[in-house]
Amino acid sequence: MKKLFYFSFIAVLAFSSCTKSSSSTTGTFKATINGVAVNVAAFAQKNGTALNIDGSPSFSGTTPTYPFYAITIGNYTGVGTYTIGGSALNGLSIDSSASSNSSPVLYGQIVITSATPTLAGTFYGTCYDSTKITNGSFSVTAP
Repeated sequence: MKKLFYFSFIAVLAFSSCTKSSSSTTGTFKATINGVAVNVAAFAQKNGTALNIDGSPSFSGTTPTYPFYAITIGNYTGVGTYTIGGSALNGLSIDSSASSNSSPVLYGQIVITSATPTLAGTFYGTCYDSTKITNGSFSVTAP
């Protein structure tokens, strides 16, 4: 079951990250990862019902540089709470380098607190490799 969820999440993340919407913006992405503070730029986009928020030290166009952090909400409906784990097609992952595998979150939560004109929220989770993500927040102009 754990492997099925892992592969389902990767498929959703890959599919929703491949086709870029013309509506994209920048903002901030903050979190504490295993006790280390991260504060990077953010880029948000919608693709159909999927919402993607990427955090990265910099972007080359719409492509984040490493390390980057990805939030995906598979069926975004606005302000609310989105669970990570189980059968939910929502996810959060850390990708530290081009040569490493991403570390997806096994369980956690994404909370959208504002949808327009600013897309803002909080998140937390625990990755498959036991990496802990706490105090997560983002704020971008809504795509």
